[in-house]
Amino acid sequence: MKEEQLDADKLKKVIDRFVYTGEKPLPDPDIIELINRPLKLADRAPARKRVLEKVVEYVETFIHGIAA
Repeated sequence: MKEEQLDADKLKKVIDRFVYTGEKPLPDPDIIELINRPLKLADRAPARKRVLEKVVEYVETFIHGIAA
């Protein structure tokens, strides 16, 4: 399993929107647009799922860590 290289500016925008609005990012286009390398069709779904889970986990940890 290869780690995706993500666009830092786009990632910041997606995380900021999730933190401030509570709206989870959409797998497509939000998450797919973060990935800097072209993905084969067979790789899109697993990569999209993996990146989405990491973004959601990061934000939820951030929010719960502050609230605790």
